[in-house]
Amino acid sequence: MASALDEDAEEETRSAWQVLIGLSSRMISPHTAISNMQMAKDLASLPSEVVLHFAETATEKAASEQASSAIESFKQYLHIAPVGRLHLERLEMMPVGVERGELVFTVPMTPLESATISHKEWSTSSREYEDLVSDSFESFSERGVAEKTDASMSTENEARHTSELTFGASLSGSYTGVSLTTTFGLKNTRDERESARRSLQRNSEITQKASARAKTEHKVSVKLEAKQGTSDSTFRTITNPSATNAIRVDYYRMMRKWRTSLYRYGLRVTYDMTIPNPGARLFARYQLLSRLEEKLRTPFSFGLHPEDLTDSNWAAEALAHGAGVTSPPAPILTALPTQDIAFIGADEAFETRLGKLEVEVPEGYKVKSAAFTAHAIPYPAANVRFELLDDGSIGGALPNTGPLTITSASPQLIGRTGRISTAYLYREISAATMRLDLVFERLPSALAAWQLAAWSTIRAAAERRYQDELSQVQRRRDALWLELSNKDTLSLRRLEREELLRLIMEWMLGPQAFDTAPPMVASTIEKVVKNEGLLLEGGAGPMLPIDSKDRDEVLAFGDFVKFIHQAVEWENLLYFMYPYFWGSESLGQQKILFEHADPEHRNFLRAGYARVVITIRPGFEADFTQLLETGTLSAEKTSPYVSVAEEIANFARTNYANMAPANPEKHARPLLYPQQRATWDTMQVAVAQIDSYHDDNKSYPPALDVLPGAPFKDAWGRPLVYRVPGSGNDFDLLSLGANGVEGGDDLNADISAAAVASLVGSWFEYTPTSGMDIEIDTNGSDIA
Repeated sequence: MASALDEDAEEETRSAWQVLIGLSSRMISPHTAISNMQMAKDLASLPSEVVLHFAETATEKAASEQASSAIESFKQYLHIAPVGRLHLERLEMMPVGVERGELVFTVPMTPLESATISHKEWSTSSREYEDLVSDSFESFSERGVAEKTDASMSTENEARHTSELTFGASLSGSYTGVSLTTTFGLKNTRDERESARRSLQRNSEITQKASARAKTEHKVSVKLEAKQGTSDSTFRTITNPSATNAIRVDYYRMMRKWRTSLYRYGLRVTYDMTIPNPGARLFARYQLLSRLEEKLRTPFSFGLHPEDLTDSNWAAEALAHGAGVTSPPAPILTALPTQDIAFIGADEAFETRLGKLEVEVPEGYKVKSAAFTAHAIPYPAANVRFELLDDGSIGGALPNTGPLTITSASPQLIGRTGRISTAYLYREISAATMRLDLVFERLPSALAAWQLAAWSTIRAAAERRYQDELSQVQRRRDALWLELSNKDTLSLRRLEREELLRLIMEWMLGPQAFDTAPPMVASTIEKVVKNEGLLLEGGAGPMLPIDSKDRDEVLAFGDFVKFIHQAVEWENLLYFMYPYFWGSESLGQQKILFEHADPEHRNFLRAGYARVVITIRPGFEADFTQLLETGTLSAEKTSPYVSVAEEIANFARTNYANMAPANPEKHARPLLYPQQRATWDTMQVAVAQIDSYHDDNKSYPPALDVLPGAPFKDAWGRPLVYRVPGSGNDFDLLSLGANGVEGGDDLNADISAAAVASLVGSWFEYTPTSGMDIEIDTNGSDIA
């Protein structure tokens, strides 16, 4: 017989090894993939000892430190019983009054002294803050147009400058007996004046925009410094009426007092686990809020300097900051001004004449190089002359045998700015054409001026973009703050429980295995929402298709959601928060001083770990255990049907911390004292005998005396009260407490076997309130 058992065990082990070898092959094969949930499903039926032996054998050959650590963790896990049948426990908190708390402030008063006490309360209102921002935007844009006056003044100055040029060109009468002819190029002067006027008008527009941007910066400053919310201040004058005795006025914080009761019910399949960072998803929003507020406090910074702008990078810098910048003045400009001497007859050519070729050097430039060239046709006379008056190198008599070309490097023009001219004298010339080949070089001051103007424009654009981004950050911050702060106490408690539900399932099934929004389901739901939006817009586009496969996936996932909410008694969820420093040092540093107006929510968000205890609803144990072991629900579930009314009733029985229960337990036996617990032990023995008698006789005993172990007495020596039939039950079995009279409290309370719960613990807790209490001349012993 023993040999047959050994053979069966060997066959079972051999089959298990074959399964493990197959799983290992699939894991290392590049052509196949296996999920964690599928692996858990395949391993669920194998003995833990076989899996452990296989893993240790494989690790010895692979010599993997990581695998060895995993095996050690698995060994530890085998010694832990994650599931047990424990009594269901529920907490109820009932308010029992408001009591005086800590001493907040003291006002000592001498005889006949008067003092004014101010009390101020305020509340935050982000909506009022947003209105203030809008007002600041609207009140500004009509200003900053006054710069047009400067453009008009600048134009008048330019006109006066033109008159001065005309006056300075008069040279008549300088040479006795000689007729002088000069040409000034007034047309060029007018063109330059018009160009200057346009430039001034453009500068005026830039000035207007700069003024607007300056106001925008002021607007944001107002926005950041504005106080949001409403405040209420009250002032109270108190006087010590005694002419001989001093008094002391003490102010106390009022505390709400709660009675916390612990009720114990029947046995349930219970899971007790700790989950990390329970408020992670909510705390991430406060982290985002902190980052947004940090951005709002960050002043505008512009790292570009005027001298950093060059001919090669200015366009990229302007584009990067969204600025419209005029191009820099070209490093080199050229000009070829010409002047003609009209035909002079032979009878007039003997006269000596003067001429001048004038040029306006562009503003911001100087002459880099110059070359004068004249092409003249002389008369065949003996005294042909063409002389440059500013250049002594060219002068004297010239040949008269053919066309002449006169050239000069014009060194006197090099480095000149403003209006330059080349004067010349000629005689016995029938006609001529003069030309200046000029190369202008940009002045460093012109480049510096352009750099400063372009830098100012780019900086203003960058600042405007910064202000726009700041406004968006402010709007996002206000919306997030409103979202986080606009929550009442009940909403916060429910939100905390919903987060715990999500995290419990995630860590029980594994972060990668449990998905609250599978991709296909999420995609289908998003299609539904988008289609609804299209319908609201009057069919603005084609509807997104949803096929039968999408429908089946969504409905199947809906059954899974329903099972999770029905299988676990979430209304009986118990949890306890552990301090902030567990799990993450960096996160703990952020949480250490975190505050929230709601103390319970603050503890939830600060917690490093949370211990949670969940119970499985009777009838759902097998299916829930299969879900945890295999990751799937059986097609033939054994769970009972839960009606919508039952589900609503279950949800209504949820109790929340620091809130009175909506449906308090009214049928509980008190087991707070040793006498009550001893009495209940006796009653449980009697109930077992009653049930045994009913099983044997198909009826309940007429009296307790007929049962083995009788008589049954309570801790005070009185027989238990037994009635058949009972009031609403098959039978009643109870103890009338210490006084032996029905009803009563404390030790005198009745203990009933028909009660659905046992009161096993009761204590008091305090929570802060915003109320204040005042007392005059408090006794010193009462201030402790």
